[in-house]
Amino acid sequence: MVAAAHEPQKPTAGPVSSTTGPDAAAYGAAEGYPLGSRATSEEVKHLVATYSLFDDLFKSGIVIRAEEPWLFRRVSAEPKITR
Repeated sequence: MVAAAHEPQKPTAGPVSSTTGPDAAAYGAAEGYPLGSRATSEEVKHLVATYSLFDDLFKSGIVIRAEEPWLFRRVSAEPKITR
């Protein structure tokens, strides 16, 4: 059975990160790589969880394909690009 394009498939288990990697202590290994908040997502101890669980921290939605696509058209004359 193929899932429809608008039905996101979430993994059944979370990511597993090594506690012995380079700078693991600085990245929050002892705390299980904690997921912070949007305000703390750039702190070093939250980086592993921020990028591993990005969709949990920053909610998003699925964009459904339009029934009739809109096509970009070129202008009649390309603009001159100068320095």
